Formats: sequence, structure tokens, C-alpha cells
Amino acid sequence: MAKTHKSETTHEQTVVETSTEGNTALQASPPAETLPYDPAKLAECQTTSAKIRYLAACGMKNGPIAKLLGKRFQHVRNVLVTPLKSR
Repeated sequence: MAKTHKSETTHEQTVVETSTEGNTALQASPPAETLPYDPAKLAECQTTSAKIRYLAACGMKNGPIAKLLGKRFQHVRNVLVTPLKSR
């Protein structure tokens, strides 16, 4: 039988429909409102370390922070376990 693939994109969510011999699966990405952080506040952070600390304070785990920022897990961990220097 023929395989079909259909994609629709809106500003609120992405829906992907795949059909194989009568079986249909729908996958939807969550709306942007469900992010555990504010993208505007993240953009205000001037350094990678500040971004890491902000995301951790928002409740994100080290692995997702590393993936989001394109850094290694160990870099994220080192930033979070090292105390800030006093000025």
C-alpha cells in the first residue's frame, strides 16, 4: 500500500500525520507557553554561565540545559557546582 505523509504548521503548534496501511499517528509539539523559562529573559543573559544559572533556577535539569545551549553536560555541571566569585 502507499505511504502518505502530511505536515501542517501553525504559529501555535506543529502537527505531523503519518499513515501506513490504515494506521494513523498524530504527534503535536507543545505550545511555546509551556516552556519552563522565558526566552526574553534568557536572551538578556550576557554569558553562557548566566544562561546556565538562569535555566537551572527555572527548574531545568543539566542534560536539557546542555542540549538547549549546545554545550557539554560537564560544562553545565561545572558552572552549577562552582560558587560565584565575590567582587
